[in-house]
Amino acid sequence: MHVDPQPQTEPVAAVPHRSDVEVGLITHEGKVRENNEDAFSFFEPADADLFHRKGRILVIADGMGGHLAGEVASKIAVNTVLDAYLSHPSDDPRISLGAALRTANETIFRRANENPEERGMGTTCTAFVLRENTIYTAHVGDSRGYVIRGRQASQITQDHATPHGLLRALGAEESVEVDVLSPLAVEPADSYVLCSDGLTRYLDGVDIRNILAAAETGQAACEKLVERALDEGGIDNITILILKIMTVTSNGGPSLATDDTQPIDIKELESTLPLSQNKKTPDSLADTMELESAMTRRGGLILGFIALLLIVAAYFVYRLVSLSPGS
Repeated sequence: MHVDPQPQTEPVAAVPHRSDVEVGLITHEGKVRENNEDAFSFFEPADADLFHRKGRILVIADGMGGHLAGEVASKIAVNTVLDAYLSHPSDDPRISLGAALRTANETIFRRANENPEERGMGTTCTAFVLRENTIYTAHVGDSRGYVIRGRQASQITQDHATPHGLLRALGAEESVEVDVLSPLAVEPADSYVLCSDGLTRYLDGVDIRNILAAAETGQAACEKLVERALDEGGIDNITILILKIMTVTSNGGPSLATDDTQPIDIKELESTLPLSQNKKTPDSLADTMELESAMTRRGGLILGFIALLLIVAAYFVYRLVSLSPGS
């Protein structure tokens, strides 16, 4: 099921999904803003093979920029991340999710440069993938991802921001560093929360945990969280996605979970995978040229080594002939 990333100002109707999870989704423009620059989506493939390979994906983006440009950036981010993740050839969510956010960055940056009225636009973007019994996370900006487990509330992501503004955003520069976190094994009754800073400027992880614990459903928790944020001031757009684990399944793709959620080195990871898992379309002409240049350098080294072997062999033949009787 795909929820349209068009910003909403009402709770989103219940979306069809498999019974091992419960989903809550909501967005609100807040008390001050006239438009909603947040965007979000939840997608669960109906096709069994695609579900097995890619799992479910949740994405949130909080746009910024000039007149309506923030809305444009956040919607591009959500749509691009969904499409790029699902179409990426790798079945390793760490690789395909990181690549999807980088593709979204390039798309927004190019769009901003082509349209003067949209220059300077950008967006945060945080995404969860739930495949099998494992959560995968990719992140840029100061939207947040939390895991609520029992009485513990833990922020999975790290804010790329200071009190003066964002340190990283999709579309702000031609390239961006994406945090791809180590996979996290899920447990029954876990809740995974994505939210924009319109919520977290007022409520912390403990507040979110307490409201989730008191709510009958994830959707009811979303509505209560928005109510609390509005009561506290509500000066920004507020968007929340909650994914609650009802049962831990064993019929999805393979788990790659570890015990921590620290950022991982995607380039190092890609280099260790089999070629069938590491193939990808070059992200740009520069990538293609770099690949061709590397292949040329490798070919030159091989030819040079062969030439050296031939010279050494010729020298030894010459020595043998010159030292033989009668020479």
